[in-house]
Amino acid sequence: MLFRSFFGAVSLVATGCVGPNDTNAFKEVGWAGGRRDSAPASDASYATLMRIADASRDAGDLGNAVGLYRRAADKAPSGDSTAFVRLGFALIDAKSLNEAVAAFRTALQRTASGPNGADARRGLGNALVALDQPQLAAAEFEAALAITPDDARIYNSLGVVMDMAGDHRQAQELYRDGLGHEPGNLSLQNNLGLSLAMSGDYQEAIRSEEHTSELQSLAYLVCRLLLEK
Repeated sequence: MLFRSFFGAVSLVATGCVGPNDTNAFKEVGWAGGRRDSAPASDASYATLMRIADASRDAGDLGNAVGLYRRAADKAPSGDSTAFVRLGFALIDAKSLNEAVAAFRTALQRTASGPNGADARRGLGNALVALDQPQLAAAEFEAALAITPDDARIYNSLGVVMDMAGDHRQAQELYRDGLGHEPGNLSLQNNLGLSLAMSGDYQEAIRSEEHTSELQSLAYLVCRLLLEK
């Protein structure tokens, strides 16, 4: 239970997150330079709505962020899926998972390739993991990797799915591949350590965490406790 809970936290919340720019949390208004922006007028432009929605998301005001992204999506230029992708990530943070799935699928109907296509696939996979549909999630992560094979976040998410399925060796390979693209990534490092612990490789798990702060490394602490039993 500890293992799955930790992986869920890493992949869906702390991916530094789950947003398209790896921000963590997904305000009617935002803060700008210490002052509160005025609420957008009903005829606000797409760019204005996106700017204030992003500020709301960054401030953790999910209700306003979701509403503003919806308004922006209604005004999005043809073929532009950015508002739908960011809406999906905000909905994941708000625990509105089925709505997030719908937002990401709409994004893919508009743009199935390029960075937005990869982000939509990754976000859809994260939502499906949270809905306990890991096999469907794996297919989305693999499709995202085909678009952006150097995105460490996708290796992390796919590794989580493999661990959930009990395929720890495959998961560990994915975490290592991700670390090859982003050395020192704490989520990948911790997930690798926990995966090694789950497969009984306690000493290797500790070695994998030796350059990580013990205060940050749950994997290190778990393995030390197991070895000291």
